[in-house]
Amino acid sequence: MNTNLAKIQNIKSIILNRVKKNKKGFTLIELIVSFVLIGILMATAATVFSGAYRVHIRIKSFTNSQMVADILKETIEGELTHARAKKVDKDEGAIKVSESEVSYLNKEGIKTRLYVSSEGYLCLSYPEAEIEGDESNVDNNQYLGTNVYLKNKITKIQFSHVPDTNYIRLDMELKDQVTGSVYKTKEIIECYNLTKESFR
Repeated sequence: MNTNLAKIQNIKSIILNRVKKNKKGFTLIELIVSFVLIGILMATAATVFSGAYRVHIRIKSFTNSQMVADILKETIEGELTHARAKKVDKDEGAIKVSESEVSYLNKEGIKTRLYVSSEGYLCLSYPEAEIEGDESNVDNNQYLGTNVYLKNKITKIQFSHVPDTNYIRLDMELKDQVTGSVYKTKEIIECYNLTKESFR
């Protein structure tokens, strides 16, 4: 037992003596090669991670735009499907569809205007309230809060009446303000309370 312990201590002292005698260290070439290899590995890792990050951002942007578009379409559809068929004025239809807005009577029978503001948000306004001097209505037409848009804005919206039907076609384009990506969508909306004669 003691002989084994003595042999181990002897081997240990031999190794320590050799380490103390070897004061050579690393050469400049070895250091340069090591740094070059580390640099190559870091550059490769950065390329892989940046590509993955770009894909992640693109997918997130598309998903957000799609979600916002679905909310907006559902909101618009909820308004227009319940538009009423009551006459607005003499010899005028119940709903007026122009390229960028729709004027109609909502389910309560109130004249309503659906459009997109210059800032790119969906808005509802009530012309009769504006005429009567309701200033809060004029300045607060935005229908949904800005948080709903997830940094998207409506860059294009187009309404069109499908001839000889009670359908309205909606074409909409959203732009992500961070990535600049554009999302296009469309929807056909049936106005249940209206007939083809209700449009003008």
